[in-house]
This record gives sequence, C-alpha cells and structure tokens, in this order.
Amino acid sequence: MVVTLPAHATGEAADPPQANYEKLWYGPTLAILYGSAYVVGGGGVFILRRADSVFARAGGSILVGAAALTPFAGAPITHWRHDNFAGGLISMGGQLGTSVAGGAIGAGVGAAAGKDRLSPSILLGALGGHMTWALVDIFALARHERLLSIETSAQLEPRIWMSSDGFTLGISARL
Repeated sequence: MVVTLPAHATGEAADPPQANYEKLWYGPTLAILYGSAYVVGGGGVFILRRADSVFARAGGSILVGAAALTPFAGAPITHWRHDNFAGGLISMGGQLGTSVAGGAIGAGVGAAAGKDRLSPSILLGALGGHMTWALVDIFALARHERLLSIETSAQLEPRIWMSSDGFTLGISARL
C-alpha cells in the first residue's frame, strides 16, 4: 500500500512560477507611419504652393490634414496593438506637446525675423518639434515584452494504490 501526502503536508515549499518574456522593438512600424505622414504632408504642401485651381488647393489641404492626423491617431493605436497602453497615451501627449512647443519657438524666431516670416516659422517649428518626438517615440517608447511561457514546479507522477479488494491506478500531482 502506497500512501502519499500532499505537497503542503510534507513541508516542501513549491518554487514560484518563472515567467519567460521576449523583448520586442516595434520601432520600424512607427518609422513607416511617421515617414509616410511626412511624405504625404510634404506632397500636400507642394500642391498647395503650386496649385492654381480650387480643386487642387482642396486636394492639397486634404493631404496636409491627413498627414497631420495620421501619426496622432496611428502611433497610439500601434502602441496599444502591442499592449503598451501607457506608451500610446505618452505618444499622444508627446506629439501634441512637442508640436505646440516647437510652434511657440518658431513664433518667437519668426517675430524676431519680421512679421512676414511668422506663419512659416510657426509651421516649421511645430514640424521640427513633432519630428523630434517621432524619434523619441520610435527609439524609446516602441518596446514591448511578450509573455512566452510560465514554468512551474508542478510534477505529475503515476501512482498505484493497493488494497485488499485490488488496486487503483492514478496520477499524483505536486503543485
């Protein structure tokens, strides 16, 4: 006859589970997102500066608007897709904050240079601030740890219990 005691009755402490993680960098996805927005925005500005018709100006304006909104929505969604909720919120705030700060610096530079330079200076300052944030977002925030497995010290052992009536086969687990 075999008698087994549960693990907690024998005084043996079970080892805590060990989690195995894989570190991922999804910066290239964000680089494509930001880069495509800047290219589309540049194309829109090019069309706006060269357009003679109302339709061409409307098309350029749509391209510039889409380019401005793409990273603001797309970068946080990319972070959230990689289970980086805080990174998505930080990305949104960082884009807005650096664009406003860059625009303010551009306004100061434009005011110092003369009144006719104010509007382009604000836009270039905002773009410079946003591009700076894009680098921070790509290289610092675009990191994720993915759970691969959890190792436990659980053991399954085959057991035979004998009695006067016969025997019983079973599995004993130690968790």
